[in-house]
Amino acid sequence: MGAYQELSHPKSYYLPAEQVIDDNFERLAEAVYFIIANATHKPHKLGKTKLHKILWFAIATLFEENDANVPSLVGKFIKMPFGPYLKNMDKIIDSLREKNYIKSSKKHFFDNKTNQDLSIFSNIYELTDTSMEIKLLNKNEQEILLKIASYVINETTATEISEISHNIMWEIAANGEELSPTGAFLTKYPIN
Repeated sequence: MGAYQELSHPKSYYLPAEQVIDDNFERLAEAVYFIIANATHKPHKLGKTKLHKILWFAIATLFEENDANVPSLVGKFIKMPFGPYLKNMDKIIDSLREKNYIKSSKKHFFDNKTNQDLSIFSNIYELTDTSMEIKLLNKNEQEILLKIASYVINETTATEISEISHNIMWEIAANGEELSPTGAFLTKYPIN
């Protein structure tokens, strides 16, 4: 399972959501653009759910590398039905659209395994302008984003990556409650 296996080990630390500093909007916007720019070969496989999960696991990985100190790329996430959801994502997407860096379209999902119409529509994001300079993300952040994006885009469906993100912390949180990215390391069933 590539990136997920590396992220699934339990951690001995946990930083409460209220201790995570506010989003750095410009860095997150650059990260979203960077992910979309590097998914141009498969834009149909990068929808809203996957975009949220890539950021969730990337930021969690950065917390791990920083021994639970707040990394430079950070965002506030809340519990939503399909897993952790970046609170500022809609504003970030709107900002990138307004600057004509990206466009979004609706994709209708059909389950090829069961031949069922899922009656689900999701936003799919595509690059429209390649001129945005990546200047705020450091090399390590870019490498982590690429590694996790590659796994999420190529190896999972939106449903699968959502289920992976539903750990014990997500299960006990109320809808709309803030989640700490360090909670991504909690195992689904940490107690034997």
